[in-house]
Amino acid sequence: MTFGEDHGWGASVETSKAVLTDYLERDGNLIDTAHGYTNGHSEKIIGDYFAARPGLRDRVVLRIRASAGRGSARPRRSGHHQRSPSEPLTPP
Repeated sequence: MTFGEDHGWGASVETSKAVLTDYLERDGNLIDTAHGYTNGHSEKIIGDYFAARPGLRDRVVLRIRASAGRGSARPRRSGHHQRSPSEPLTPP
């Protein structure tokens, strides 16, 4: 969640890669990320990390959560909600 410094805090790209390397060397195998973590920069750091290391991606379970709302004042109009965003929100 703290890979990337887009919110003015968090781990730099270099630190994030070092954390991933250390984690994998210790047999870690689950990586969780989401598009809401540092505006998607976390996903890019993880993707670039594995793109530069062919074959390593098969050792991990990569969980990406994409249903978090992104700044909507109306939470049922964002994410994977049934009314998001193509169906108009109408009163029952």
